[in-house]
Amino acid sequence: MNTSILHTSLQKLKSPTVVLFLFTLLGGMALSQHAFWRDEVNPWLIARDSNTWEELWKNVRYEGHPILWYLCLVVLNHVTHSIISMQVFHLFLGVGVIFLFWFYSPFNPLEKLLFTFGYFPFYEYFIISRNYVFGLLGSFLFCSILPSRKNTYIPISLVLGLTANSHAYALFIALYLGFVLFLEFIFDSQHRQQYFQASRRFDLILSVIIFLGLTYLATYMILPPNDSLLHGGESFFLDFDMHRVLWSIGRISGAYLLLIPKASSWFDLILVDSLILGIVLLVTISLLKKPYVLCFYLLATISITFIFFYGKYLGGFRHFGSLYVVLIVSLWMSIHFQENDILFKYFNPSLVAFSTKLFHWIFLAILTIHLLTGIALNIRDLFVPWSASRATANYMIQEGLEKEFIVASMDSHMAPLSGYLDRKLYYPEIESMGSFTLFLRTRQTADPAMVLSQTSEILSGDRPSTNPIPSRVLLLLNTKLDLEPIIDLAPNLKITPIAQFEKSYIHDEKYFLYWVELR
Repeated sequence: MNTSILHTSLQKLKSPTVVLFLFTLLGGMALSQHAFWRDEVNPWLIARDSNTWEELWKNVRYEGHPILWYLCLVVLNHVTHSIISMQVFHLFLGVGVIFLFWFYSPFNPLEKLLFTFGYFPFYEYFIISRNYVFGLLGSFLFCSILPSRKNTYIPISLVLGLTANSHAYALFIALYLGFVLFLEFIFDSQHRQQYFQASRRFDLILSVIIFLGLTYLATYMILPPNDSLLHGGESFFLDFDMHRVLWSIGRISGAYLLLIPKASSWFDLILVDSLILGIVLLVTISLLKKPYVLCFYLLATISITFIFFYGKYLGGFRHFGSLYVVLIVSLWMSIHFQENDILFKYFNPSLVAFSTKLFHWIFLAILTIHLLTGIALNIRDLFVPWSASRATANYMIQEGLEKEFIVASMDSHMAPLSGYLDRKLYYPEIESMGSFTLFLRTRQTADPAMVLSQTSEILSGDRPSTNPIPSRVLLLLNTKLDLEPIIDLAPNLKITPIAQFEKSYIHDEKYFLYWVELR
Protein backbone atom coordinates (compact mmCIF):
# COMPACT_ATOMS: atom_id res chain seq x y z
CA MET A 1 0.00 0.00 0.00
CA ASN A 2 2.76 2.43 0.94
CA THR A 3 4.62 1.51 -2.25
CA SER A 4 1.47 2.19 -4.27
CA ILE A 5 1.02 5.61 -2.65
CA LEU A 6 4.65 6.47 -3.33
CA HIS A 7 4.32 5.38 -6.96
CA THR A 8 1.17 7.48 -7.38
CA SER A 9 2.88 10.51 -5.86
CA LEU A 10 5.86 10.13 -8.20
CA GLN A 11 3.53 9.82 -11.17
CA LYS A 12 1.84 13.09 -10.19
CA LEU A 13 5.23 14.80 -10.14
CA LYS A 14 5.47 14.05 -13.86
CA SER A 15 2.44 16.25 -14.45
CA PRO A 16 3.38 19.77 -15.62
CA THR A 17 0.27 21.19 -13.95
CA VAL A 18 1.10 19.66 -10.58
CA VAL A 19 4.74 20.79 -10.78
CA LEU A 20 3.73 24.34 -11.76
CA PHE A 21 1.34 24.46 -8.82
CA LEU A 22 4.03 23.22 -6.41
CA PHE A 23 6.62 25.60 -7.86
CA THR A 24 4.24 28.55 -7.50
CA LEU A 25 3.16 27.58 -3.99
CA LEU A 26 6.63 26.81 -2.62
CA GLY A 27 8.15 29.72 -4.51
CA GLY A 28 5.57 32.12 -3.14
CA MET A 29 6.25 30.91 0.39
CA ALA A 30 10.02 31.26 -0.11
CA LEU A 31 9.63 34.75 -1.59
CA SER A 32 7.53 35.83 1.37
CA GLN A 33 10.42 34.89 3.67
CA HIS A 34 13.11 36.60 1.61
CA ALA A 35 14.50 39.92 2.83
CA PHE A 36 15.49 42.33 0.08
CA TRP A 37 19.10 43.39 -0.27
CA ARG A 38 20.59 46.43 -1.97
CA ASP A 39 21.06 44.95 -5.46
CA GLU A 40 17.35 44.14 -5.59
CA VAL A 41 16.11 47.45 -4.26
CA ASN A 42 18.42 49.94 -5.97
CA PRO A 43 16.71 49.41 -9.38
CA TRP A 44 13.31 49.76 -7.71
CA LEU A 45 14.36 53.09 -6.18
CA ILE A 46 15.76 54.33 -9.50
CA ALA A 47 12.41 53.57 -11.11
CA ARG A 48 10.54 55.14 -8.20
CA ASP A 49 12.56 58.33 -7.75
CA SER A 50 13.63 59.22 -11.29
CA ASN A 51 11.37 62.17 -12.01
CA THR A 52 11.58 62.14 -15.81
CA TRP A 53 12.30 59.63 -18.56
CA GLU A 54 15.55 61.44 -19.28
CA GLU A 55 16.58 61.15 -15.63
CA LEU A 56 15.69 57.46 -15.62
CA TRP A 57 17.80 56.92 -18.74
CA LYS A 58 20.82 58.67 -17.21
CA ASN A 59 20.51 56.88 -13.88
CA VAL A 60 20.23 53.41 -15.42
CA ARG A 61 23.45 53.93 -17.37
CA TYR A 62 25.36 53.90 -14.08
CA GLU A 63 23.94 50.50 -13.22
CA GLY A 64 25.78 48.53 -15.91
CA HIS A 65 22.53 46.87 -17.01
CA PRO A 66 20.14 47.32 -19.94
CA ILE A 67 16.89 49.17 -19.35
CA LEU A 68 14.23 46.43 -19.70
CA TRP A 69 13.98 45.56 -15.99
CA TYR A 70 13.83 49.24 -15.01
CA LEU A 71 11.00 49.93 -17.44
CA CYS A 72 9.02 47.10 -15.87
CA LEU A 73 9.64 48.57 -12.42
CA VAL A 74 8.45 51.99 -13.62
CA VAL A 75 5.17 50.39 -14.66
CA LEU A 76 4.87 48.66 -11.27
CA ASN A 77 5.54 51.96 -9.49
CA HIS A 78 2.66 53.54 -11.38
CA VAL A 79 0.40 50.77 -10.11
CA THR A 80 1.61 50.68 -6.48
CA HIS A 81 4.44 52.01 -4.35
CA SER A 82 4.66 48.72 -2.47
CA ILE A 83 7.99 47.07 -3.17
CA ILE A 84 6.33 43.70 -2.62
CA SER A 85 4.82 44.12 -6.10
CA MET A 86 8.32 43.54 -7.50
CA GLN A 87 8.39 40.13 -5.84
CA VAL A 88 4.94 39.26 -7.18
CA PHE A 89 6.00 40.28 -10.68
CA HIS A 90 9.20 38.27 -10.34
CA LEU A 91 7.15 35.28 -9.20
CA PHE A 92 5.11 35.36 -12.41
CA LEU A 93 8.27 35.61 -14.51
CA GLY A 94 9.81 32.65 -12.70
CA VAL A 95 6.66 30.57 -13.17
CA GLY A 96 6.76 31.52 -16.87
CA VAL A 97 10.25 30.07 -17.10
CA ILE A 98 9.13 26.75 -15.64
CA PHE A 99 5.98 26.71 -17.79
CA LEU A 100 8.07 26.96 -20.97
CA PHE A 101 10.52 24.38 -19.68
CA TRP A 102 7.86 21.77 -18.90
CA PHE A 103 5.67 22.27 -21.96
CA TYR A 104 8.27 22.86 -24.66
CA SER A 105 11.67 21.44 -23.68
CA PRO A 106 12.77 17.95 -24.80
CA PHE A 107 14.06 16.81 -21.40
CA ASN A 108 12.51 13.79 -19.68
CA PRO A 109 10.29 14.23 -16.58
CA LEU A 110 13.08 13.42 -14.11
CA GLU A 111 15.43 15.96 -15.69
CA LYS A 112 12.66 18.56 -15.74
CA LEU A 113 11.83 17.96 -12.10
CA LEU A 114 15.46 18.19 -10.98
CA PHE A 115 15.98 21.37 -12.98
CA THR A 116 12.78 23.04 -11.78
CA PHE A 117 13.75 23.11 -8.11
CA GLY A 118 17.45 23.61 -8.78
CA TYR A 119 19.66 26.43 -7.59
CA PHE A 120 19.29 28.87 -10.49
CA PRO A 121 15.59 28.57 -11.45
CA PHE A 122 14.35 28.18 -7.88
CA TYR A 123 16.74 30.42 -5.96
CA GLU A 124 19.28 32.69 -7.62
CA TYR A 125 17.03 33.71 -10.52
CA PHE A 126 13.74 33.39 -8.66
CA ILE A 127 13.91 34.23 -4.96
CA ILE A 128 16.27 37.15 -5.58
CA SER A 129 14.25 39.66 -7.61
CA ARG A 130 16.55 40.94 -10.30
CA ASN A 131 16.81 41.29 -14.07
CA TYR A 132 18.55 37.92 -14.48
CA VAL A 133 15.21 36.12 -14.69
CA PHE A 134 14.56 37.89 -18.00
CA GLY A 135 17.69 36.31 -19.47
CA LEU A 136 16.46 32.85 -18.49
CA LEU A 137 12.90 33.54 -19.65
CA GLY A 138 14.04 35.00 -22.98
CA SER A 139 16.44 32.13 -23.68
CA PHE A 140 13.72 29.56 -23.01
CA LEU A 141 11.17 31.47 -25.07
CA PHE A 142 13.66 31.49 -27.94
CA CYS A 143 14.00 27.70 -27.73
CA SER A 144 10.21 27.33 -27.57
CA ILE A 145 9.51 29.35 -30.74
CA LEU A 146 12.63 28.29 -32.66
CA PRO A 147 10.64 26.14 -35.15
CA SER A 148 8.84 29.31 -36.31
CA ARG A 149 12.06 30.42 -38.06
CA LYS A 150 11.03 28.28 -41.02
CA ASN A 151 8.26 30.81 -41.71
CA THR A 152 9.32 34.08 -40.08
CA TYR A 153 12.18 35.53 -38.06
CA ILE A 154 10.27 38.47 -36.59
CA PRO A 155 9.10 36.82 -33.30
CA ILE A 156 12.56 35.34 -32.76
CA SER A 157 14.28 38.68 -33.39
CA LEU A 158 11.99 40.35 -30.84
CA VAL A 159 12.69 37.66 -28.25
CA LEU A 160 16.43 37.82 -28.82
CA GLY A 161 16.36 41.62 -28.66
CA LEU A 162 14.48 41.60 -25.36
CA THR A 163 16.76 38.87 -24.01
CA ALA A 164 19.77 41.04 -24.87
CA ASN A 165 18.21 43.85 -22.85
CA SER A 166 18.02 41.85 -19.64
CA HIS A 167 21.71 41.81 -18.61
CA ALA A 168 25.21 41.77 -20.10
CA TYR A 169 25.65 38.00 -20.11
CA ALA A 170 22.27 37.50 -21.77
CA LEU A 171 23.38 40.01 -24.41
CA PHE A 172 26.22 37.65 -25.33
CA ILE A 173 23.85 34.68 -25.36
CA ALA A 174 21.44 36.55 -27.64
CA LEU A 175 24.23 37.65 -29.98
CA TYR A 176 25.51 34.10 -30.41
CA LEU A 177 22.02 32.68 -30.87
CA GLY A 178 21.51 35.27 -33.59
CA PHE A 179 24.89 34.36 -35.10
CA VAL A 180 23.92 30.66 -35.23
CA LEU A 181 20.70 31.55 -37.06
CA PHE A 182 22.80 33.61 -39.47
CA LEU A 183 25.12 30.64 -40.13
CA GLU A 184 22.17 28.35 -40.71
CA PHE A 185 20.61 30.84 -43.12
CA ILE A 186 23.86 31.21 -45.10
CA PHE A 187 24.95 27.57 -45.26
CA ASP A 188 21.66 25.62 -45.19
CA SER A 189 20.18 26.13 -48.65
CA GLN A 190 17.22 23.86 -47.91
CA HIS A 191 16.21 25.94 -44.90
CA ARG A 192 16.72 29.17 -46.82
CA GLN A 193 14.55 27.95 -49.69
CA GLN A 194 11.79 26.84 -47.30
CA TYR A 195 11.89 30.20 -45.54
CA PHE A 196 11.56 32.25 -48.73
CA GLN A 197 8.65 30.08 -49.84
CA ALA A 198 6.79 31.10 -46.66
CA SER A 199 8.00 34.71 -46.21
CA ARG A 200 8.97 37.77 -48.19
CA ARG A 201 12.31 39.53 -47.99
CA PHE A 202 10.63 42.26 -45.93
CA ASP A 203 10.34 39.76 -43.06
CA LEU A 204 14.09 39.15 -43.13
CA ILE A 205 14.98 42.85 -43.36
CA LEU A 206 12.63 43.83 -40.53
CA SER A 207 13.94 40.98 -38.36
CA VAL A 208 17.54 42.10 -38.84
CA ILE A 209 16.62 45.71 -38.02
CA ILE A 210 14.78 44.66 -34.85
CA PHE A 211 17.62 42.41 -33.69
CA LEU A 212 20.44 44.86 -34.42
CA GLY A 213 18.49 47.81 -33.01
CA LEU A 214 17.68 46.13 -29.70
CA THR A 215 21.15 44.64 -29.25
CA TYR A 216 22.67 48.05 -29.95
CA LEU A 217 20.40 49.56 -27.29
CA ALA A 218 21.52 46.91 -24.79
CA THR A 219 25.18 47.46 -25.61
CA TYR A 220 24.86 51.23 -25.27
CA MET A 221 23.19 50.96 -21.86
CA ILE A 222 25.77 48.48 -20.56
CA LEU A 223 28.79 50.57 -21.56
CA PRO A 224 29.40 52.84 -18.56
CA PRO A 225 29.75 56.64 -18.55
CA ASN A 226 33.29 57.91 -18.02
CA ASP A 227 32.61 58.87 -14.41
CA SER A 228 31.27 55.44 -13.40
CA LEU A 229 33.01 53.50 -10.64
CA LEU A 230 31.20 50.18 -11.11
CA HIS A 231 32.98 47.11 -12.45
CA GLY A 232 31.81 48.07 -15.90
CA GLY A 233 33.84 51.23 -15.56
CA GLU A 234 37.12 49.41 -15.06
CA SER A 235 39.46 48.71 -17.96
CA PHE A 236 39.92 45.22 -19.39
CA PHE A 237 42.58 42.91 -17.99
CA LEU A 238 44.71 42.29 -21.06
CA ASP A 239 47.87 40.74 -19.60
CA PHE A 240 48.41 36.98 -19.71
CA ASP A 241 48.14 35.45 -16.25
CA MET A 242 47.97 31.65 -16.03
CA HIS A 243 46.55 31.80 -12.53
CA ARG A 244 43.72 34.03 -13.73
CA VAL A 245 43.12 31.71 -16.70
CA LEU A 246 42.62 28.76 -14.35
CA TRP A 247 40.54 30.89 -12.03
CA SER A 248 38.28 31.92 -14.92
CA ILE A 249 37.83 28.34 -16.14
CA GLY A 250 36.82 27.50 -12.59
CA ARG A 251 33.78 29.71 -13.15
CA ILE A 252 32.41 27.02 -15.47
CA SER A 253 32.62 24.66 -12.50
CA GLY A 254 30.75 27.28 -10.49
CA ALA A 255 27.99 27.15 -13.10
CA TYR A 256 27.78 23.38 -13.58
CA LEU A 257 28.82 21.95 -10.22
CA LEU A 258 28.31 25.03 -7.99
CA LEU A 259 31.89 24.40 -6.93
CA ILE A 260 34.57 27.08 -7.21
CA PRO A 261 38.20 25.96 -6.87
CA LYS A 262 40.25 27.60 -4.16
CA ALA A 263 42.01 30.49 -5.86
CA SER A 264 45.14 30.25 -3.69
CA SER A 265 45.67 26.55 -4.41
CA TRP A 266 47.18 25.56 -7.76
CA PHE A 267 46.26 21.95 -7.01
CA ASP A 268 42.58 22.82 -6.53
CA LEU A 269 42.55 24.96 -9.66
CA ILE A 270 44.14 22.30 -11.86
CA LEU A 271 42.05 19.46 -10.42
CA VAL A 272 38.68 21.22 -10.68
CA ASP A 273 39.49 22.79 -14.06
CA SER A 274 40.50 19.39 -15.47
CA LEU A 275 37.18 17.94 -14.30
CA ILE A 276 35.11 20.74 -15.75
CA LEU A 277 36.99 20.81 -19.05
CA GLY A 278 36.33 17.07 -19.28
CA ILE A 279 32.62 17.78 -18.94
CA VAL A 280 32.83 20.53 -21.59
CA LEU A 281 34.54 18.00 -23.88
CA LEU A 282 31.74 15.49 -23.31
CA VAL A 283 29.13 18.14 -24.19
CA THR A 284 31.13 18.98 -27.31
CA ILE A 285 31.25 15.34 -28.45
CA SER A 286 27.53 14.92 -27.68
CA LEU A 287 26.72 17.86 -29.99
CA LEU A 288 28.98 16.80 -32.89
CA LYS A 289 26.01 15.95 -35.11
CA LYS A 290 24.52 19.38 -34.49
CA PRO A 291 27.34 21.71 -35.63
CA TYR A 292 25.26 24.92 -35.43
CA VAL A 293 24.36 24.19 -31.82
CA LEU A 294 27.93 23.18 -31.04
CA CYS A 295 29.10 26.47 -32.50
CA PHE A 296 26.76 28.36 -30.14
CA TYR A 297 27.79 26.30 -27.11
CA LEU A 298 31.53 26.73 -27.62
CA LEU A 299 31.42 30.39 -28.69
CA ALA A 300 29.15 31.42 -25.81
CA THR A 301 31.00 29.39 -23.18
CA ILE A 302 34.48 30.50 -24.26
CA SER A 303 33.49 34.14 -24.77
CA ILE A 304 31.72 34.56 -21.45
CA THR A 305 34.54 32.77 -19.63
CA PHE A 306 37.39 34.75 -21.11
CA ILE A 307 35.85 38.10 -22.09
CA PHE A 308 33.81 38.58 -18.92
CA PHE A 309 35.43 36.48 -16.22
CA TYR A 310 39.05 36.72 -17.31
CA GLY A 311 39.03 40.11 -18.99
CA LYS A 312 36.54 42.05 -16.91
CA TYR A 313 35.11 40.71 -13.68
CA LEU A 314 35.46 37.31 -12.01
CA GLY A 315 31.87 37.64 -10.78
CA GLY A 316 29.58 35.64 -8.52
CA PHE A 317 27.11 32.78 -8.94
CA ARG A 318 24.46 34.98 -10.55
CA HIS A 319 27.02 35.66 -13.29
CA PHE A 320 28.22 32.05 -13.55
CA GLY A 321 24.62 31.04 -14.12
CA SER A 322 24.83 32.38 -17.68
CA LEU A 323 27.09 29.43 -18.52
CA TYR A 324 24.50 27.05 -17.06
CA VAL A 325 21.85 28.72 -19.23
CA VAL A 326 24.11 28.23 -22.27
CA LEU A 327 24.34 24.51 -21.47
CA ILE A 328 20.58 24.05 -21.02
CA VAL A 329 19.76 26.09 -24.14
CA SER A 330 22.28 24.12 -26.22
CA LEU A 331 20.77 20.78 -25.21
CA TRP A 332 17.26 22.12 -25.77
CA MET A 333 17.75 23.76 -29.15
CA SER A 334 19.62 20.75 -30.53
CA ILE A 335 16.30 19.03 -31.23
CA HIS A 336 15.38 21.79 -33.67
CA PHE A 337 18.38 21.32 -35.96
CA GLN A 338 18.96 18.52 -38.44
CA GLU A 339 21.86 16.16 -37.95
CA ASN A 340 24.99 16.83 -39.99
CA ASP A 341 28.03 14.55 -40.25
CA ILE A 342 30.49 17.27 -41.24
CA LEU A 343 32.25 16.97 -37.85
CA PHE A 344 30.99 13.58 -36.72
CA LYS A 345 32.78 11.70 -39.50
CA TYR A 346 36.16 12.55 -37.96
CA PHE A 347 35.35 10.78 -34.70
CA ASN A 348 34.97 7.16 -33.72
CA PRO A 349 31.22 6.36 -33.48
CA SER A 350 31.80 4.14 -30.43
CA LEU A 351 33.62 6.97 -28.67
CA VAL A 352 30.79 9.36 -29.46
CA ALA A 353 28.17 6.90 -28.22
CA PHE A 354 30.10 6.26 -25.00
CA SER A 355 30.69 9.99 -24.41
CA THR A 356 27.04 10.80 -25.01
CA LYS A 357 25.90 8.13 -22.56
CA LEU A 358 28.46 9.22 -19.97
CA PHE A 359 27.39 12.84 -20.27
CA HIS A 360 23.75 11.81 -19.73
CA TRP A 361 24.66 10.48 -16.28
CA ILE A 362 26.87 13.46 -15.52
CA PHE A 363 24.04 15.78 -16.54
CA LEU A 364 21.75 14.01 -14.08
CA ALA A 365 24.42 14.47 -11.40
CA ILE A 366 24.68 18.19 -12.23
CA LEU A 367 20.90 18.58 -11.96
CA THR A 368 20.90 16.71 -8.65
CA ILE A 369 23.62 18.97 -7.22
CA HIS A 370 21.58 22.00 -8.26
CA LEU A 371 18.42 20.54 -6.72
CA LEU A 372 20.03 19.83 -3.35
CA THR A 373 21.71 23.25 -3.29
CA GLY A 374 18.49 25.05 -4.21
CA ILE A 375 16.57 23.29 -1.44
CA ALA A 376 19.34 23.89 1.11
CA LEU A 377 19.56 27.62 0.41
CA ASN A 378 15.80 28.10 0.54
CA ILE A 379 15.82 26.40 3.93
CA ARG A 380 18.73 28.60 5.05
CA ASP A 381 16.67 31.69 4.20
CA LEU A 382 14.15 30.58 6.82
CA PHE A 383 16.76 30.81 9.58
CA VAL A 384 19.33 33.31 8.31
CA PRO A 385 17.77 36.18 6.35
CA TRP A 386 19.59 37.35 3.25
CA SER A 387 19.68 40.85 4.75
CA ALA A 388 18.73 42.39 8.08
CA SER A 389 16.85 45.10 6.19
CA ARG A 390 13.33 43.75 6.62
CA ALA A 391 13.72 43.10 10.35
CA THR A 392 15.13 46.61 10.79
CA ALA A 393 12.35 48.25 8.78
CA ASN A 394 9.65 46.28 10.62
CA TYR A 395 11.10 47.40 13.96
CA MET A 396 11.20 51.03 12.86
CA ILE A 397 7.58 50.90 11.70
CA GLN A 398 6.41 49.16 14.87
CA GLU A 399 8.19 51.76 17.03
CA GLY A 400 6.96 54.66 14.93
CA LEU A 401 10.46 55.66 13.88
CA GLU A 402 9.89 55.69 10.11
CA LYS A 403 8.79 59.36 10.14
CA GLU A 404 11.84 60.62 12.03
CA PHE A 405 14.65 62.54 10.37
CA ILE A 406 17.02 59.71 9.43
CA VAL A 407 20.72 60.03 8.68
CA ALA A 408 21.83 56.79 7.02
CA SER A 409 25.31 55.60 6.09
CA MET A 410 26.71 54.08 4.09
CA ASP A 411 24.30 54.99 1.36
CA SER A 412 24.88 51.99 -0.93
CA HIS A 413 23.76 49.64 1.85
CA MET A 414 20.65 51.59 2.78
CA ALA A 415 18.60 51.02 -0.37
CA PRO A 416 16.59 48.15 1.18
CA LEU A 417 15.46 50.39 4.06
CA SER A 418 14.52 53.23 1.72
CA GLY A 419 12.49 50.69 -0.24
CA TYR A 420 10.76 49.08 2.73
CA LEU A 421 10.02 52.46 4.37
CA ASP A 422 8.99 54.00 1.02
CA ARG A 423 10.86 57.24 1.72
CA LYS A 424 14.14 59.03 1.17
CA LEU A 425 16.90 59.16 3.77
CA TYR A 426 19.69 61.67 4.37
CA TYR A 427 22.97 60.29 2.98
CA PRO A 428 26.23 61.89 4.22
CA GLU A 429 27.98 60.48 1.13
CA ILE A 430 26.05 62.88 -1.12
CA GLU A 431 25.19 65.41 1.65
CA SER A 432 21.50 65.40 0.76
CA MET A 433 18.34 63.34 0.82
CA GLY A 434 18.45 60.28 -1.41
CA SER A 435 17.35 56.71 -1.95
CA PHE A 436 19.30 54.87 -4.65
CA THR A 437 23.07 55.01 -5.09
CA LEU A 438 24.94 55.93 -8.26
CA PHE A 439 28.61 55.02 -8.15
CA LEU A 440 30.01 58.26 -9.52
CA ARG A 441 33.63 59.31 -9.23
CA THR A 442 32.42 62.39 -7.37
CA ARG A 443 30.74 60.31 -4.66
CA GLN A 444 32.61 60.46 -1.35
CA THR A 445 33.05 57.87 1.35
CA ALA A 446 31.74 59.07 4.69
CA ASP A 447 33.68 57.96 7.76
CA PRO A 448 32.15 58.24 11.28
CA ALA A 449 33.67 61.69 11.79
CA MET A 450 32.05 63.01 8.61
CA VAL A 451 28.70 61.38 9.44
CA LEU A 452 28.61 62.91 12.91
CA SER A 453 29.82 66.29 11.66
CA GLN A 454 26.92 66.50 9.21
CA THR A 455 24.50 65.21 11.85
CA SER A 456 25.67 67.99 14.19
CA GLU A 457 25.12 70.58 11.46
CA ILE A 458 21.60 69.25 10.83
CA LEU A 459 20.71 69.50 14.53
CA SER A 460 22.20 72.98 14.91
CA GLY A 461 20.48 74.31 11.78
CA ASP A 462 23.71 74.93 9.86
CA ARG A 463 22.40 72.98 6.88
CA PRO A 464 19.80 75.24 5.24
CA SER A 465 18.26 72.36 3.28
CA THR A 466 16.99 70.88 6.56
CA ASN A 467 13.66 72.48 7.35
CA PRO A 468 12.23 72.30 9.94
CA ILE A 469 15.27 71.67 12.15
CA PRO A 470 14.83 68.33 13.97
CA SER A 471 15.30 68.16 17.73
CA ARG A 472 16.91 64.74 17.35
CA VAL A 473 18.17 62.55 14.55
CA LEU A 474 17.77 58.84 14.04
CA LEU A 475 21.21 57.62 12.97
CA LEU A 476 21.14 54.44 10.92
CA LEU A 477 24.46 52.71 10.20
CA ASN A 478 25.56 49.39 8.74
CA THR A 479 28.56 49.19 11.09
CA LYS A 480 28.58 49.49 14.85
CA LEU A 481 29.81 52.75 16.36
CA ASP A 482 32.63 52.54 18.86
CA LEU A 483 31.23 55.14 21.27
CA GLU A 484 34.37 55.78 23.35
CA PRO A 485 36.45 57.52 20.62
CA ILE A 486 33.26 59.06 19.23
CA ILE A 487 32.92 61.18 22.39
CA ASP A 488 36.16 62.94 21.44
CA LEU A 489 35.09 63.31 17.79
CA ALA A 490 31.72 64.84 18.62
CA PRO A 491 31.68 66.15 22.20
CA ASN A 492 28.58 68.26 21.49
CA LEU A 493 26.48 65.21 20.63
CA LYS A 494 24.62 62.80 22.87
CA ILE A 495 24.47 59.39 21.18
CA THR A 496 22.15 56.72 22.54
CA PRO A 497 22.04 53.18 21.08
CA ILE A 498 18.49 52.04 20.29
CA ALA A 499 18.65 48.65 18.60
CA GLN A 500 20.82 46.51 16.38
CA PHE A 501 20.02 43.85 13.79
CA GLU A 502 22.93 41.56 13.00
CA LYS A 503 21.22 38.47 11.65
CA SER A 504 22.10 38.72 7.98
CA TYR A 505 23.76 36.49 5.39
CA ILE A 506 25.11 39.59 3.61
CA HIS A 507 27.84 40.61 6.04
CA ASP A 508 27.56 44.36 5.43
CA GLU A 509 23.77 44.58 5.63
CA LYS A 510 23.56 44.54 9.41
CA TYR A 511 22.01 47.65 10.90
CA PHE A 512 22.58 49.71 14.04
CA LEU A 513 20.22 52.46 15.24
CA TYR A 514 21.09 55.42 17.47
CA TRP A 515 19.41 58.56 18.75
CA VAL A 516 21.58 61.61 18.28
CA GLU A 517 20.85 64.89 20.10
CA LEU A 518 22.74 68.07 20.92
CA ARG A 519 24.07 68.16 24.48
